[in-house]
Amino acid sequence: MNDLPAARRLALQARRRDNSLEAIHALIEPYRADDQLDRARLICRWLRRQWPHSRWHATQYAVLTAMSGSPDQADRLVRDDVARNGRTVETTRAYADIAFQSGNFTEAVRRLRLFLDLHPDDEPASILLG
Repeated sequence: MNDLPAARRLALQARRRDNSLEAIHALIEPYRADDQLDRARLICRWLRRQWPHSRWHATQYAVLTAMSGSPDQADRLVRDDVARNGRTVETTRAYADIAFQSGNFTEAVRRLRLFLDLHPDDEPASILLG
């Protein structure tokens, strides 16, 4: 998206108009694509508080934290989520993605293999390992 400030204004107007969070949620990916990771992470953190049941927002927040340069904190976020809610496909995938996003490719391959051991039918993950 070329005009992120305009998109942000439209999302906030939608929120005021019908109390919908979907337009704000949709801002995460454009900010991420524009390398404005701090903004994407803050939006995701805010939405995580609005939707505490959302596993996607919890794991996406951890991945964005790793992308922002804090892989240890991201790992801690995933471990805390697993301790509270149990291991899910999303948390296991985020655990692998955190290592990849932080540039630790050896650890990312190890974690991806762990993911595939738990979820052998995940075709995109198996393609990554070859």
